[in-house]
Amino acid sequence: MIVKSPCICKNRAVITFGIITNGKQDTLLAKCIKSIQVQKIEESEILVVGNTAISFENVQVLPFDEDIVSSWITRKKNLIAEFAKNETIVLMHDYFELSGIWSPNELVDLLEGQWDVGMCKVKNADGSRYTDWCLWPYDHWPLRLFFLSLHDCLLPYTEKLLQNLMYASGSFFIVKRDFLRKNPLDESKSWGEGEDVEWSIRLRDKWKYEFFESLEVRSQKQKKLVFTEVHSIKLPLLRIYAFIYRALPLAIKRIAKTEIFPERIKKIFPLNFS
Repeated sequence: MIVKSPCICKNRAVITFGIITNGKQDTLLAKCIKSIQVQKIEESEILVVGNTAISFENVQVLPFDEDIVSSWITRKKNLIAEFAKNETIVLMHDYFELSGIWSPNELVDLLEGQWDVGMCKVKNADGSRYTDWCLWPYDHWPLRLFFLSLHDCLLPYTEKLLQNLMYASGSFFIVKRDFLRKNPLDESKSWGEGEDVEWSIRLRDKWKYEFFESLEVRSQKQKKLVFTEVHSIKLPLLRIYAFIYRALPLAIKRIAKTEIFPERIKKIFPLNFS
């Protein structure tokens, strides 16, 4: 069913809020859904893929057989794109909740802007930044030695020139329904197998990635992995590299992304996930 409630802006905000769950976090799921419903966004749709013991009013739940593939989140997200009634999808895991007031003006930009993939502010439970406007240069060997830690990834919200070096975190992102239908997540991957990185790397040379700064979501549970902001000294170098990379012929781009590091070099300069 479609959630119908008083509109907070003049334009109809036709958004599908797609939530994936595994049936083990109903309390978090309930808070997630409530945080959406209190926004009173007209014509919005809430679509949950996964199992839950709670009955929700004005929420469509698509049951999912968790025994087919363990933690098959890629299939769940693709199902949201398949069943979504609205073109704009806010896609999230069940432990997130909308934070603050989703600005009417920003919702207009969200619905009418020319973009493919979007992001807003994502906060950890303690209020610190989590995986929102993120760099991911590790598939480019010329940059590998400058980014030895996977934690060094948070970009300034004003950064607009590094789209072909960024990634959209799979835990929360915004996407156009038709874009996700045409470019589905790789269903051979499950949770923890870098499905979001693979999807981003596959698409970021052609996507239009937009940041909606006045919108915010927050994790209901503290995530352990701590991300740090990219040092300001690195930003000019990244912009120069991104500019040159965009201008290169396809064959040269492939060379820039070819794995050239032998195992002994990888041991000296490992990517640090800890």
